[in-house]
Amino acid sequence: EYLTHTRLNTARYLLKTTDYSVTQIAEASGFSSQNYFSQIFRKSTGMSPRQYRKHMAEEINGKKESYENEPSQSSED
Repeated sequence: EYLTHTRLNTARYLLKTTDYSVTQIAEASGFSSQNYFSQIFRKSTGMSPRQYRKHMAEEINGKKESYENEPSQSSED
């Protein structure tokens, strides 16, 4: 269970920070097959690896946009 947890953490990190394919991430994380990886990932997160990557990208882009829309501090006060 510890090993699976560690592998899933690695996979989540790679999904957020790389454009590796799900198969490459499964292999890099130490899973024996992409199908097994996807099954365990979905059980752990409630979404597929692809859905997780998309969700994380949208979350990051949403934060970036909210920072860009904040009023800048003016030194003219």
